[in-house]
Amino acid sequence: MKGSSCRHVGGLRDSCGLRKSPIQHRSTNSTSPVVAILRTMDLALFTAPPMGSRLWNIRTAVTPRLRRSGRYLLRKVTSFGGPEQRYLGHPAVTRSLLAGLDELGVEYSYNRNAPESSRWGILSDTSTLRWAEAEIDRRFSQSRSPVIVAGPTLTDDFVSIRSELMQDHVRYLVVPCEWKARVVGQAIPQIAGKVRIWIAGVDQYYWIPAGPHSPRNRFLIYVKDPLRSQSELSLVHSMLKRRGLGVCVLRYGSYTREQYRTHLALSSGVIWLGGKETQCLAQFEAWSMNKPTFVRAVSESESGSSPLSELEGNTHMAIHSDLAYESPHLSEMTGARWESLEELSDLIADFRDTRFAPRDWILANATDEIAARAYLDLHE
Repeated sequence: MKGSSCRHVGGLRDSCGLRKSPIQHRSTNSTSPVVAILRTMDLALFTAPPMGSRLWNIRTAVTPRLRRSGRYLLRKVTSFGGPEQRYLGHPAVTRSLLAGLDELGVEYSYNRNAPESSRWGILSDTSTLRWAEAEIDRRFSQSRSPVIVAGPTLTDDFVSIRSELMQDHVRYLVVPCEWKARVVGQAIPQIAGKVRIWIAGVDQYYWIPAGPHSPRNRFLIYVKDPLRSQSELSLVHSMLKRRGLGVCVLRYGSYTREQYRTHLALSSGVIWLGGKETQCLAQFEAWSMNKPTFVRAVSESESGSSPLSELEGNTHMAIHSDLAYESPHLSEMTGARWESLEELSDLIADFRDTRFAPRDWILANATDEIAARAYLDLHE
């Protein structure tokens, strides 16, 4: 797999650039050769070192989780809850991959010692990657060393793990979107050839449309960044009210998944106010329920800090103005961007259900099973 440093896997894109047309839906009934092989071969996945392992301790197991922001902790404890509480790392990403592997019937272990596994997936946290590399050096000869696929939620500071990522047994570094891939490729050119884009999916059976027709008189406003979006929220809210439309406001980290699903079912679409996005999973959940998203376009200057400045020592790099920081996977099927209130008002005035097909995009690109198949392709 040589070539572009931001090559997609799983059919989303095969080169850099915003994709404007849908891909063909891949049948989920067929079994690819890599899936057939891995059904009889153990795959070891980690979001933390296994309990009882030589390098496991309170710091490596607990500190990475405490390091998350207060909003992340609130979301983990109170918002998504339920079945995702048992997943470490980014709970929704981990859940999607494991659920997809279960659907495919693929054997794997999760956060367990895996002495015979030749394929390791280090999904989350730099301490887990460092543990894995130390464990491989200690237990395996170079000729039978497991191959590591690292990511997609290791860190935002990839420069700090430059030496770990340059190790031969790290085959790929996985990131969730194109702008993040370019950031890493420019920050650490030595590993640009290892960078791959992989996106997690959503549960298409949970996030399902309530009926054949969406309500036409109500919109959900999703506020991802309350401090940065407060003034826009007031303007958007007033515009919708002047049009006689119902409005519901949800703020990131302040709702349960059941509440989100209920509000989506009662809405025509979602107006998205926020900053930079990488995973876009809340947008995926809306799309799975066939709700298009109208996303406020965010420039690098408006986002408060350059995506590239997240990487130490690389603030001098040029910003790519063509990258979609606010919704990396948005397409003509799933919604539209807007830059001014007038643009948004026109989108609302011309809104038609038939113009968009967001659930079709999910079924072709971002179900749990499709995500798992794409992840397995990385382990070929």
